[in-house]
Amino acid sequence: TALADAAACGVTPEKGDVGISGPQVVAPGEPEQSVLLARMESLDTSLRMPNVGSNVIDTEAVDLVRSWITALEVCP
Repeated sequence: TALADAAACGVTPEKGDVGISGPQVVAPGEPEQSVLLARMESLDTSLRMPNVGSNVIDTEAVDLVRSWITALEVCP
C-alpha cells in the first residue's frame, strides 16, 4: 500500500496515543511523535505491534522505520 493510500501519515491514531502527546500514526520527520514506531518498540502486549507472535523487539526493523520516518518531510 502506498503511504498516500494507507491513512497513516499525519493521522491521529484511533487506538490510543501510547503516552505520546500530540501523536500521529506516522509523524513525518518526528519518530518520537509516531505511534507506529512506539508500538514497534514496546514489549507491552497491550501496545505491541504485532501483539502476538513475538517477545523480542526487532531492532533492525525499528532502526529502519525510525530512519524512514526521520527522512519523511511531508505526508504524500
